[in-house]
Amino acid sequence: MCAQRLRLSRKRNIGFALGLWLLVPAIACANELVFSSIERTPITVLAESMLSRAYGEFGYDIRMTLMPSRRSLNMANSGRVDGELFRIAGIEKSFPNLVPVPYPLIQGRLMAVTMGSGITDWNPQHLSNAVVGVRRGIIVAERAASGLKTIMVNDYDQMLDLLKAGRIDVGLVAEVQGVSPLNAKQRAQLIVLVRPVTEFNLYHYLNNKHRDLAFPLAQVFRRLTDNGEFAAIVEATRDAQ
Repeated sequence: MCAQRLRLSRKRNIGFALGLWLLVPAIACANELVFSSIERTPITVLAESMLSRAYGEFGYDIRMTLMPSRRSLNMANSGRVDGELFRIAGIEKSFPNLVPVPYPLIQGRLMAVTMGSGITDWNPQHLSNAVVGVRRGIIVAERAASGLKTIMVNDYDQMLDLLKAGRIDVGLVAEVQGVSPLNAKQRAQLIVLVRPVTEFNLYHYLNNKHRDLAFPLAQVFRRLTDNGEFAAIVEATRDAQ
C-alpha cells in the first residue's frame, strides 16, 4: 500500500468524494514499485518480505502482481511493471531491459521427488527411460531436465497427481534456504532424494528505467545478509510453514 494516501476532509460532500473515488480508482504513488511473479508460495512470500525490508531503506513500498512466467518476464522487460521478483542468473541475456541486482537475494536447491518409483539418485545417464515432471516457468528445472522425457505441469498439485497416477517417475521441486513451495500435506506424500539435482542463486531484477537502484540495493542486500536480518526473515517463514 502507498505510504501517502489522498485524504478527503470529512466536511466535504460525501457523494462527491464517492464519485471521485469511483472515477479515479487509483492514484499513482511515486514511492510504490510493482514487481511481477509467477505464483504466490511460501518462497515468493519470503522474497517479498526480504524486498520490502530492503526497499524500505529507500522509502519505497512494493507490491506483487501474479501472472504466467513468460508474460511476467515480458511485462518486466517492457517496463509495464518495475521488475521481476526473482529469477536465476543470466535471464537478462534474453530480456535485455532487465537489470539484475548484483548480489543474490536467496539461494536455492533443486530437489528430485518420487512416490516410490525406485529412483534413488538423480543421474541423467540412468534416467533415459524415466519421465520427469517439470513445473512450468521454473527455468532451473527446465534446464536440469533438458534431454530427458518430460511432462510440463502448471503447479505442484498437478505434479503430485501425475506421480500418483504413474504418468511421471520423478518430479523436480525448487526450494530456497529450506523453504519449500510444497505444503506439509504435499511433502508428506513424497520421497525426497537426498542429493540435490543442482544448487542455484536467485537474483532480483529491475527494469532498465530503475537501473540506478541496482548497485545500492546490492549493498543493502549484503548488509542485511551479514547482520542476520535476512536470516531472521527466512526463519520466520520456515516456522510459518
